[in-house]
Amino acid sequence: FVPPEPPFYKLVTVTKDDGTNELHVHFSPQVIFSPFPAGVKVVMLQTGRKNMIPAFLYRHPEATHTILYSHGNAADCGLLRERYIQLSNIFKVNVFGYDYSGYGEASGSPSESNTYADIEAAYDWLARKESNRICSDPAKQIILYGQSVGSGPSVFLASSMKRPVCGLILHSPIMSGIRVLMENRGPLCCCDIYPNINRIKRVTCPVLVIHGDRDIEVGFNHGVGMQEAVPKHSKTEPCWIEGGGHNNIVDEFPHEYYPKVQAFLNSLKNTR
Repeated sequence: FVPPEPPFYKLVTVTKDDGTNELHVHFSPQVIFSPFPAGVKVVMLQTGRKNMIPAFLYRHPEATHTILYSHGNAADCGLLRERYIQLSNIFKVNVFGYDYSGYGEASGSPSESNTYADIEAAYDWLARKESNRICSDPAKQIILYGQSVGSGPSVFLASSMKRPVCGLILHSPIMSGIRVLMENRGPLCCCDIYPNINRIKRVTCPVLVIHGDRDIEVGFNHGVGMQEAVPKHSKTEPCWIEGGGHNNIVDEFPHEYYPKVQAFLNSLKNTR
């Protein structure tokens, strides 16, 4: 795990006129490109492993669905600001991004088990009664989006059955941690992390797999392997990006990426 240092944002507590406190976020100038008039709601969540993690809600006035976004390794929710805004504005969805323990202004340290507790805390906040104006029916309104390492917690949650979702998007996913380093895990299989290739077989919601065929960080074979392992009832046409790498799909191949994701989201909305 490689959290950005320093983080691309800071949180400050502001006392309002009525005496209550409110969290505000100050983003690094490096990541501010587009305005977001609706503002960003920031909440601190306690995970099941007792860490405190920040989460950021970008709301769209016409949204019926919410993307729960799990980012990649060397990123935090500040660096992802523009990405969240693009997703919200283009697809007319809410986007709820959270930082892993040990990332950004989250407490604790990064670990596989902590990321599982982190995404559970994020889901539970969206699904709780106090937040039901966002997701009154999580099984029909929450879409998981896992990019790179973020595919690990996303597949974990989608396969657990305890917290139902209506869709899963896997962007440059890994089959498992050790498989990124070596094709044959051999005696290291007992030390592997994020066994997505096994867990994906238990997923019941529709799945969209996105991967570039020139990805040198997480080989294209990972996307292909994950697509092949998706159960038949959950399988949709994948989004293979010819010439796409690990981090350039959205910026350099928008005419392939956006229509494919939009079609997937439309299919989910049509099944409500």
